Amino acid sequence: TVSFFLLVISAFIYRKYSFNSQTHKAYKAYSDISKKVSISCPKNAVYISVLGQSNAANHLNFKFKKKINSRAYNFYDGNCYLIEDPVLGASGRYGSLWTHFSQSLAKEINQNIVLLNGAVRGASVKDWVNDKNGYYLRFLKQLKLLRKYKVKINFFIWLQGETDGKLNTSKINYENDLMIIFNRLKNLSIYSKNLTQFLLFQASKCHAKP
Repeated sequence: TVSFFLLVISAFIYRKYSFNSQTHKAYKAYSDISKKVSISCPKNAVYISVLGQSNAANHLNFKFKKKINSRAYNFYDGNCYLIEDPVLGASGRYGSLWTHFSQSLAKEINQNIVLLNGAVRGASVKDWVNDKNGYYLRFLKQLKLLRKYKVKINFFIWLQGETDGKLNTSKINYENDLMIIFNRLKNLSIYSKNLTQFLLFQASKCHAKP
């Protein structure tokens, strides 16, 4: 039920709001907590971790605001905050699909939702495998910080593909690199064989001529 709702609400937001096409430094994660509302990270929660590229980061034209009474939170650098756009940890300074998504999911299933986001604009699947870029290592740092709360990740969400569509990455190379990423995540203590699920969004070329 949770998996199905994840896909439905995310697809709705994805289609409703267009993406900002301005250029950003892809490697820089949004980290401004000056206006964020800090809260204690709940142990009883659905923990969702997002990685990928711009569609999963902060590049929507519309920003969703925090809701004080919401049970939806954003984990970053060892702390939890009421989730609002821009989401901490992802590239960009605009809107994301995850604030409204997390708030809606929390209301629908009547549970706390904690989101950790490491998505990077323009990143290819190879960029996530290559540690020189620092994308995976930065994402890994956040997962390690989350371990102190003794929780497990319920969902890893992979939302990526536009860059590889433009690069014409072969199916076999994409699959091999994606499996490297998944296997790395499976070897972490925050992963649970009986609990953690991987969800993949289908994506291809963006704004390309037919």
